[in-house]
Amino acid sequence: MSVRGLPTGKTKWRPGWPRLQRDWIGLRVESKRRMSNCNGSVPAGRHATILSVFRGTLYLEFEKCSACGCDQSMNRVSHLAVDLLP
Repeated sequence: MSVRGLPTGKTKWRPGWPRLQRDWIGLRVESKRRMSNCNGSVPAGRHATILSVFRGTLYLEFEKCSACGCDQSMNRVSHLAVDLLP
């Protein structure tokens, strides 16, 4: 099955992002929507750093919470769920 002519399993390149996934590591991004995992959740608009990329999914480390000071990290986040910061 394909989506807009792309074979399943292929990551669609987004304008403004580096073409190679290995170049995504270290970039700053902003979450487009609320995300959660078993450890907690982060609201839309939180800033994060990409720590690694595996098959088109991102491992993100979010900034510390200003209210409680806790760290949050998430893996298997789609590159479509975040926006690249300048």
